[in-house]
Amino acid sequence: MVADETENPRKTKPRAFKTIIYRLVSLFYVMGALSADIILKHDDPTLASAIATGASSANVSPYKISMNNI
Repeated sequence: MVADETENPRKTKPRAFKTIIYRLVSLFYVMGALSADIILKHDDPTLASAIATGASSANVSPYKISMNNI
């Protein structure tokens, strides 16, 4: 670990371990949003019909539609 090479590892390691959760969560959130954005076209017929009818369920979620398009 890089924290072992610091001047004060007793102070640096706990702080590094506490921030790893935030880093992982933000990474998964950003990557999930980017992957859904890349896969789902702006004029997808399923998404357009869901918006036009005002549907609100898990079946018309952009993430669900993009995973069905894979």
